[in-house]
Amino acid sequence: MLIKSLALAGLLSLAAVPAFADTVLTANLAQPVSKETKVIASDTLWDCQGATCTTQVSDYRAQSVSLCRDLTKEVGAVSTYSAAGSSFAADQLAKCNAGRPGQATAQAR
Repeated sequence: MLIKSLALAGLLSLAAVPAFADTVLTANLAQPVSKETKVIASDTLWDCQGATCTTQVSDYRAQSVSLCRDLTKEVGAVSTYSAAGSSFAADQLAKCNAGRPGQATAQAR
């Protein structure tokens, strides 16, 4: 009986995992990528096509400036960054874009 209970608990915990990765992030790039590109930034796989990159992350990471900043290091500046219908404000977007190579990082602090 204990084994069945443990097995059931294990299955239920696996069923709950997808609920944590349910926020879609969208970054619109200042300069489009020339071809479809897969990018890994902050341990997150982004799919970039044209001027748009998308990924899916846990809710707690959705509004992360550092996640956005790490993406810009790979694909360049972003013009908008949004999660679940909520876009970064101008100051958050400035911090995001400040992390690119060759850019001042004082804003990112």
